[in-house]
Amino acid sequence: MMSRHIMDLTNESINSTSTTNDKDQYGNFDVFNEYLQDGHDDDDDDDIQIIGVFDRSVMNTKKNRKTDKYHSTIKSKEKRSNKHIQEQSSILSPSTKLTLMKLLRIDFNEIPSYLSKINQSFDKKIHSILPTTNNLEQLRSIAILMYKIICIDMIRSLWIVYKKAGMGELQTNLPSINQLNRKIWPKEILLLLNENQIVDINQDNACSTLVNHGLCQLNDESEGYLRELSLNTTKISDYTPNIEYIIDKFVEQGLIGLRIEIDCQIALVEHDYIDEILKQQYLEQNPTSTQIESVEYLCELKSNHETKKYELNLLKDKMPTYLSAHSFDSRSIIESPLINTIRNPSLRQQLYMQYKNLMEQIQSKMLNVYLESIEQQASDYQMKFSKEITKLWGINKTLPQNQQLTSIVQKLIDQRLLNIISRTKYIYEFKKELFNVKENHH
Repeated sequence: MMSRHIMDLTNESINSTSTTNDKDQYGNFDVFNEYLQDGHDDDDDDDIQIIGVFDRSVMNTKKNRKTDKYHSTIKSKEKRSNKHIQEQSSILSPSTKLTLMKLLRIDFNEIPSYLSKINQSFDKKIHSILPTTNNLEQLRSIAILMYKIICIDMIRSLWIVYKKAGMGELQTNLPSINQLNRKIWPKEILLLLNENQIVDINQDNACSTLVNHGLCQLNDESEGYLRELSLNTTKISDYTPNIEYIIDKFVEQGLIGLRIEIDCQIALVEHDYIDEILKQQYLEQNPTSTQIESVEYLCELKSNHETKKYELNLLKDKMPTYLSAHSFDSRSIIESPLINTIRNPSLRQQLYMQYKNLMEQIQSKMLNVYLESIEQQASDYQMKFSKEITKLWGINKTLPQNQQLTSIVQKLIDQRLLNIISRTKYIYEFKKELFNVKENHH
């Protein structure tokens, strides 16, 4: 049915790959849930849902890696800071010590489907280069260890970015912010504090402790996997640098979706960080409470308009490709008792074609109605935005000189709006890239 096609399309692009960071008003593309329910992700990829953002520098894939690449993953600088991290993480009481699974929402004990015995893709890859090997399962274990190490590297870079934001060390292109409080803990960390009931009078101290605790656990976990990898590789007689390279590339290929998500999450944290700083700069200009509310409403309207606009583009761009790859399910018609009770083959085929054509027409109409609905919502938000900004500057002209918004404030408002546009566009590009990955894998 059309509703199912839209549901599957949006779930594949959004629900199966989105992170909890992508649920706020400035980037939530899950509006399809307002219309369609009971979505599912029935593909065979290995989407890993995580919280937060990641550091791009960890994403660079080198063409020729040796086993010592994994040993160098934990840099000497991180090792020197481990003791300090452990000292701070000890502030957490035993009752608040969190496991990696609870803290990061990832279970490393689960074997990704593309590396499992059920999925033959890994077996075929190994047999293509080692047709007579008797070490398939040992090589699979090595691939799983590589998978875990790469994932941990990604997640560690996430928490490093969290820490940079919380310590005020995240770089921006904004001028004249030295006097402002640049220590802005991402909302994901604040959410984790609340979810795990970690209470501290000093919120900054609690966030710092939690992040350091997470980094310490990640380092310990990674070191354990590195040692295990080193031990396992020495036990395989036909293990060579070339074999390692091929396994490494195979593992990374299965994590393309996660890497795309990481790039997006970096941008989201950067945009959120910039938005908070611009808010601070705006408040430094001493606007009235009415002016503050008006600007926040403007930002909300701009976000809603941009989100609807890109949702519309996403559906128009990807729905035809999706429908061509997911043709109308004729099996449900063929298996229908109504069709099966007709003994005359010619009549049965005629009825089948009529029913099929009718359902395809309904699908097309439903899609058009849905697109028109989103387009109308985008138009409504744009109209409200135009009225609100006209109202803001109209009222501003009537205020006493000392209460009027200055050109500095106008520039700050424009910067916030541009930041929202950029943020939403980046999310759209992220969703679009994920679609392309899924199309190439099906």
